[in-house]
Amino acid sequence: MSRYLDGLLWLLLGTLAALLAVGVRPAVVAGRSMEPALVPGDVCLATPWARPRVGDIILFSSDAGRPVLHRAVAVGARGEIRTRGDANHRADSALVIASSVRGRVVAVLPLGRALRGWMRSARDATLLSSSRYKKAMTERRSHDSSADQGEVPFDCKDLRGRCERFTLSAAI
Repeated sequence: MSRYLDGLLWLLLGTLAALLAVGVRPAVVAGRSMEPALVPGDVCLATPWARPRVGDIILFSSDAGRPVLHRAVAVGARGEIRTRGDANHRADSALVIASSVRGRVVAVLPLGRALRGWMRSARDATLLSSSRYKKAMTERRSHDSSADQGEVPFDCKDLRGRCERFTLSAAI
């Protein structure tokens, strides 16, 4: 198993080195302006040689020199680009000049989405296992176990509305 993981790690590192060598630029999403397409923690791979078109997500340097990922909503004849974050109601006020463009996003690794899903399930499990679990066990002790063969109705509407009712079994 260890050899397999070592091989996989070396393959990933080699692929990353090759991509960087040919000019692919990775960028980690930090803000929420591109939701739902990109969420914080996602990793975008941008190629500098791909010419941006309307609808593409581009990586560019802001006036302050910070990297920005926004969608191109208009491309001018001289290469200037009007951008807008998907979550923003209006286009950005400043035009992006061609020399500020670092690349067009060609791939997204949804690490932020995976992390968010994992954190949400961990939070729900924590909620369930702490106060709600204690409450259910208290109800179970007071409930007539012969009527339901040891099962207690358990309401979980406060767990993000994912279910209305389920039964907490005595096997837990």
